[in-house]
Amino acid sequence: MEIQIFNPTQAQPLPEISWNYAELKQQLEAGLANYKGLAYSDDQIGEAKKDRAKLAMEAGAKNGIFAVDEVTRAYVDGRVNRPYEAFEAQAKELVGMVKATVREIDDQVKAYEAARKEEKLRAIQEQYRAMIGDLAELAPYERLHNPRWLNATAGMGAICQELGNKIDRITAGLTAIDGLQLPPELAGPVKAIFLRDFDLAAALAEKDRLQRQQEELARYEAVRAAQANQMPPAAPAAPTAPIATQSAPRPEESPTAEEIFTVDFRIRATRVQLQGLKQSMINLGIKPERI
Repeated sequence: MEIQIFNPTQAQPLPEISWNYAELKQQLEAGLANYKGLAYSDDQIGEAKKDRAKLAMEAGAKNGIFAVDEVTRAYVDGRVNRPYEAFEAQAKELVGMVKATVREIDDQVKAYEAARKEEKLRAIQEQYRAMIGDLAELAPYERLHNPRWLNATAGMGAICQELGNKIDRITAGLTAIDGLQLPPELAGPVKAIFLRDFDLAAALAEKDRLQRQQEELARYEAVRAAQANQMPPAAPAAPTAPIATQSAPRPEESPTAEEIFTVDFRIRATRVQLQGLKQSMINLGIKPERI
């Protein structure tokens, strides 16, 4: 099928475009009738894809049926004396006939693909349940799924191999963390980091961070204890003379204040430890001053 424009010509402009619309439509109707109501079996999906591609190309090919575009408008510009809406509408009609058939075939192909993927997913999940053992709660299938597994080109052998490798890495990671014999306050957070992405390196980095934090806290507590031991004892309060008043014959004792000492010392500590030391001194009523 091809479009044949009989007029206008460059030498003889005419008021409208005359082309083989009726002939093309008749040929299209006859050709598309072969696909009307056609149901492809599972074994024929390959043919369905070929038919879909062939018709889609026919609907958009330069040598086939095509909608009016800028090239067409440039060609007819100056050759007709009235707008070419009629020609454009007829071209769109023929293209629409082909596209409607393409959609019918495409719906069948997509339905087949959806059913195939669902069946394959069930088969993969069955293999997962047979392999995962006691780790199902820690590593549900959704955490391990690879969308590429549902492709038609992905074989079950390769899928099971990849799935098994993932499960083996998880088992090895949990075993390695348990082998560290960490205290509960470290084991819990470290294992949580590992289960987030199944990344053993990230979990070990978290372990090192938490251990450094514990060591800094221990050094800070040691500094506080040493400072408490080095503080001079408080001097006894000096007695004060009684103060007599006109209204009361008995003298009353006024409260005495403790003696204030000024101590200069140098310490080595992290910023966190210094901030903690400062806050502790403030809580004790000690006024630190920068020298």
